[in-house]
Amino acid sequence: SMLRKRDPPVVLAKVDAYDESNKELKDKYKVHGYPAIKIIRKGGSDVSAYGGPRDAEGIVEYLTRQVGPASLEIRSAVDASRSIGDKGVVLVGVFPEFAGIQYENFMAVANKMRTDYDFFHTSDASILPRGDLTVKGPLLRLFKPFDELFVDSQDFDDDAIKKFIEVSGFPTVVTFDADPTNHKFIERYYSTPSAKGNAFLALQ
Repeated sequence: SMLRKRDPPVVLAKVDAYDESNKELKDKYKVHGYPAIKIIRKGGSDVSAYGGPRDAEGIVEYLTRQVGPASLEIRSAVDASRSIGDKGVVLVGVFPEFAGIQYENFMAVANKMRTDYDFFHTSDASILPRGDLTVKGPLLRLFKPFDELFVDSQDFDDDAIKKFIEVSGFPTVVTFDADPTNHKFIERYYSTPSAKGNAFLALQ
């Protein structure tokens, strides 16, 4: 009911994947584990895996973001502090004006990768955490709660933006815990063919 009251409303449907009558639906959306949440847009032509929290409030907030614009404008330092937290990876595009090929490419990538990352844009880099008065854009700044905390790029080619996000937005050390923000890192950790090493710490 919380999602139904949103504008626009968000439909959250439950499907029993163990029921044989739903096998076709399960196979169509490639559901292999339970519980699984899929985000379906454009009548089913755009399907992505849910990568947000599993508590009720977190689900509502995450899905509300998914039906809105792929990137939200940051207009003030207050907006910036609310949008850029210390948990997940956040992408901010800095543009002199919200037009042109760099901005269009940024928005296109934001729409494709919005389920895994939060995207924002601004015309004033000075209001961002660790803001720089000399930055006028176009610039892509990736904030992250690990490693060097933020990284910049000025390559706005579609593929370059994606690679920048995938490389810079992946931690050097992946923490294995119950935090849902780490799940996508754990999945990617095991899906890559590179050699892996695990360290186990006993905390007292």
